[in-house]
Amino acid sequence: MNEDEYKERLLEFYPDRGHDAAMRLAECAMGLGGETGEAVDLLKKHLIYGRPLEREALIAEMGDVLNYLTKLSHEIGVDMAEIRERNINKLWARTQKQPGYFGGK
Repeated sequence: MNEDEYKERLLEFYPDRGHDAAMRLAECAMGLGGETGEAVDLLKKHLIYGRPLEREALIAEMGDVLNYLTKLSHEIGVDMAEIRERNINKLWARTQKQPGYFGGK
């Protein structure tokens, strides 16, 4: 499934509830924070407590993070491809200013 298909199908799950733009952004932010926290908790249980990594659960939580990130990008009118490109450019610029920033040579 490509990005546009995903976004189109995703938005079908979010009916218009009559919320203003601020409330829609808040829903995205709270959802993103909550789902990210669930993914972090799975990693904590694995890395700190030595439990087996629940890979399928982690993938499901990553999907939920993608859900809210995609919805947030839609709410502010930016394409996920633009976000990816800007992020790569930011990371590249960071490594130019600080070689080894990410631990490489």
